[in-house]
Amino acid sequence: MRLPIAVLLLASACNPITPLKSDGGDAGADDGGSVVDGGSGLDAGLSGTVFVEPLLDARSRLGARSVAGFRPWRGGIAVISGSLYWVESGTAAGLYRMPVAGCAAGTCPERITALTRPSVFTATSDAVLVADVTTLKRYAATGGAGEPVATGSSELVLLASDGVAAFWATERAPIFKTPFGGATSTIINSNGTPFAMTIAGDRVQWVGVDISGLQVVMQSIRTAGTGAREERRFGNGFQTMKGDSRYLYFARDSMPATVLRQTVSNGLIETIALDAQGVTDFALDDQYAWWVEPGSSGLANGRLRRVAHESVKAETVAEAIPWPVGVAVSGGVAYVLSAGTQAEAFADGKILRVSYR
Repeated sequence: MRLPIAVLLLASACNPITPLKSDGGDAGADDGGSVVDGGSGLDAGLSGTVFVEPLLDARSRLGARSVAGFRPWRGGIAVISGSLYWVESGTAAGLYRMPVAGCAAGTCPERITALTRPSVFTATSDAVLVADVTTLKRYAATGGAGEPVATGSSELVLLASDGVAAFWATERAPIFKTPFGGATSTIINSNGTPFAMTIAGDRVQWVGVDISGLQVVMQSIRTAGTGAREERRFGNGFQTMKGDSRYLYFARDSMPATVLRQTVSNGLIETIALDAQGVTDFALDDQYAWWVEPGSSGLANGRLRRVAHESVKAETVAEAIPWPVGVAVSGGVAYVLSAGTQAEAFADGKILRVSYR
């Protein structure tokens, strides 16, 4: 059964722009506007209208990105304890925070700390971790100054955390582990240049690529530093990955990109989407995996998609998002970093809230 959905892009919370709707046909059909796939994966309680609302605009160079080896964006947004955290590296580079409900005039956002340039970002249930080029710090949701975690000999390009330690890498081969308040150690060397990293179950998962960037080796090791193994190899490059206690989601750069899901408990791998326009970031909640695709045509037609963990049918939630580079989700509401347009030197970025009502 297909459930029709209407989508409103809002200039403010009460000022709709052009409604975009699904006619129940195939996703991507041309009805004069963007189309959202209201497929069978939607919960009955969530069917209806999708609202895409800008919480903030005119943000400058949103998201975390290392410039080492022309690295892709690596997230840069999280929700913790009712607050939205994000990083930007433009005219007022820093780590920022505001309530998920939005800002009253003149009251926020709050810049928690100035940064030179956030190269990589991740979050746990009670803190965010940000690498400012070579220096990694942890910022607790309870406030206070950032806690120094580690310093790299060169720019940090990858980062993951299980809540008690940080796992990180520069563009060189070693994968490092730094317990919070402890000393850094090398737990393993990557086969290939480290390119993407996450934690799924009790294992650090990462990808190494060869000099061409096309030949990919997925590798893993337990967070305790034991049981290293090669997971699989494939060609055509890699996009990004995200895991939790139950699943690992990852995207291969197979033109178009392929999104896959691995179940941690039994290793089952399922194909979720064969038509992704690249994938810049994943976010997982109890029910869904969400991801953002940068699109083509000048990166102005990006989209937000999701899949239920028990389904293999991806749904398109919102389209025509200028260069989405990060996504977070809380309470069934998605928050998207839209980096903006090259014509405006990416100083027209927005933070979008995407919700069903």
